[in-house]
Amino acid sequence: MSNSKKVVLFFPDPVRGNDKAPAAASPGFPMAILALAGPLREAGYEPVLIYEGIEDDLEARFREACEDAICLGISSMTGNQLRGAIEYSRFARRTFPELPIIWGGYHPSIMPEQTLAEPYVDAVVRGQGEMTFLEVVGRLEAGRDLAGVPGVLFLDAAGKVIVNAPRSPAALSDMPPFPYELLDIEKIIVRNSPGFRSLQYLSSTGCPFNCGFCAEPLVNNRKWLGRAPEQVIREIAGLVAKYRLDHITFIDPNFFVSLKRSQEILQGILEAGLDIEWSAVARVDQVLKFDDNLWKLIRDSGCRSLGVGAESGSPEILSMIDKRITVDEIYECSRRMKANGIGGIFSFMVGFPVDRDSRRQEMLRTVTAAKQVKSIFAEIKTPICYYAPYPGSPLFPYALKKGFDAPATLEAWSDFGFTNVNTPWVSAAEKDFIERCSTFYFPIAYPDQRVLNNLGSGLMRLPFAAMQAIASARVARDNYSLPVEWRLAKLAARLMGNNDPFLISQFYS
Repeated sequence: MSNSKKVVLFFPDPVRGNDKAPAAASPGFPMAILALAGPLREAGYEPVLIYEGIEDDLEARFREACEDAICLGISSMTGNQLRGAIEYSRFARRTFPELPIIWGGYHPSIMPEQTLAEPYVDAVVRGQGEMTFLEVVGRLEAGRDLAGVPGVLFLDAAGKVIVNAPRSPAALSDMPPFPYELLDIEKIIVRNSPGFRSLQYLSSTGCPFNCGFCAEPLVNNRKWLGRAPEQVIREIAGLVAKYRLDHITFIDPNFFVSLKRSQEILQGILEAGLDIEWSAVARVDQVLKFDDNLWKLIRDSGCRSLGVGAESGSPEILSMIDKRITVDEIYECSRRMKANGIGGIFSFMVGFPVDRDSRRQEMLRTVTAAKQVKSIFAEIKTPICYYAPYPGSPLFPYALKKGFDAPATLEAWSDFGFTNVNTPWVSAAEKDFIERCSTFYFPIAYPDQRVLNNLGSGLMRLPFAAMQAIASARVARDNYSLPVEWRLAKLAARLMGNNDPFLISQFYS
């Protein structure tokens, strides 16, 4: 039994060790541990939040924080974020052998038994973690085991894995506000231009859809939960005033699940007199349901960008992943965004587990779709990533049958991600083709305002004009062979100290 009330919460860097992350990538936001901290503090505990992405001396900070703590909680997604989670779990185990280490987040929720197989993990919290972790902390503080705590898997004294019953998710409106003040917000605020200050906010969790590549349905059981509109407005208003914000990024998996709720939030932004911009994620079919009144409300409340999952230009792939949209609807969505002056990002994906001829056709159709969206509205970015067989996603068993060799350990999963080619059916030549179209030719042939501001003036004006002429000619003819200028541009970037193969990303993000 511990007399301390301190609970350490660690959020590893999501892009740690990823040399393909954009050079200007923001440090992200540790919302997972912030969500856990609210109920803990309300219950009288002392949560100490550590975010790897902003710490100057992480080891010293870790050592100081874990001294006399009740436990260490770590949240991690599949991929690069596991690197820091593994390293500092090992560090904590060596330095504080008696300190209980509890893992949660997407990867432990999806693969709890594999996570518990590691000697530096004592228990796993699955799914929504706020109330489960609070109960875990209470048990540990009292010196009791975790038997019967809903939503937990743990090792008993004999090292046997005990699987408790799942926990029903709690309403988000019953949760306390996110305690942003526990973080060094000045190190996390996004500053895309002088004087511009942006922060992330989560107003809802989960998604009721079942996209084949996504693990969200397993983690949250296709359960969507939203904070009440009045609560969202109250909390946003407080953040804007306290941190002098110009922009809020809603990091909800799907902001527009309830159009009624979304409208009430946007109307609340107007009525509260919040002079801010905002961005959020939406589905193609949702955007197509926006009527004129909602479009006006979206514009008037400050929306400048929507992230849309277009996914593929192949009707067969869209059907395979149960996306429930058509290619024509993707184009219509981009036209409506242009008509209403709302830019954004249409994300595409290639490399699904199909035979070689079908995959080549799929890639060509997706590249064509991305080009078409850019030609309709240059202010829409069209990044193309690779299908990654995430454990727990509906398509994962099929990927295994097609030859995907799933990592067998946590450490092996740390090399996994959408920017890597993790599947045996995507060749280096195909990877190169996608990269040069998505990150070089399309954004130069159809430059958005950010690219024009950074490359279309000053010393870069003449070189950019030459690159644009070449890119436009290639795009018009769909001829991307012998890409000498692409190779030279990559070489120039390396000589200037930029090892990021996504050459245009610093102007394209």
